Amino acid sequence: MAVLATSVRANDERFGENRDGLLALLAEHDAQLDLVRQGGGERYLARHRDRGRLTARERIELLVDQDSAFLELSPLAAWGTEFHVGASLVTGIGVVEGVECVVTASDRLIGEEGEGLRIVFDGLNPERIMSASLCNGVGRYVLGVAAAYATERRVWDGVPIGAHQGIAHPLAIAKIELELARLMTQRAAWLHDHAEDRTAAGEAANMAKYAAAEAAAHCLDAAIQTLGGNGMASEYGVADLWGVVRLLRIAPVSREMVLNFVATKSLGLPKSY
Repeated sequence: MAVLATSVRANDERFGENRDGLLALLAEHDAQLDLVRQGGGERYLARHRDRGRLTARERIELLVDQDSAFLELSPLAAWGTEFHVGASLVTGIGVVEGVECVVTASDRLIGEEGEGLRIVFDGLNPERIMSASLCNGVGRYVLGVAAAYATERRVWDGVPIGAHQGIAHPLAIAKIELELARLMTQRAAWLHDHAEDRTAAGEAANMAKYAAAEAAAHCLDAAIQTLGGNGMASEYGVADLWGVVRLLRIAPVSREMVLNFVATKSLGLPKSY
């Protein structure tokens, strides 16, 4: 029979410290499991009772077949996050009408009661950043198409049309606007991830969305003008993007509301509405 050798010394001071640390973690683990069994603790049970609602675990108990087993998955998934163990989400495998299913139930209240608007704006900031990223991608694509076309297209004198400033300068201006918008988008994304000042993150997200939507529209317009009639042909895939770019100047959050935000929050001007 193989014997595993060990150099662990139970009377060593470090061994005792590690043992105490591990026992403390196990005790915390047990305390969190107690919260799971209680549906998040007395405070969250009371919150549900005051609203006349069942907890996520109680709803699952009513759903699954009576006296059937329910295997809960990752009961401590929220441990260490801002969400509450046993209160926000319960997921597991149970039997419903004789069929084994993955069952999930969540707390319909996100965050703290009365703080819904803050939660909404925490979601709007990344939405604007994603919208800005989409606009930046469209701008890069259409400028690439236009630049390639202007380099290859020759009329009359055999010189590429991109050699003429009337073609080159609008594309160059659009490129500058696009790169500035991309920088603003990167700043907005960084602030959303790292800044404790949510107003600063919101300001950057608004500015990025505004700048990127305007830049994408200018890039698209310059590209269509460069391609001429081909700019409207589906084969070039440029005019097809006009609808989404025009939409993103309106939503999410119209350019006028972005300007209102910057005027009041960034410049301290009185509200106009």
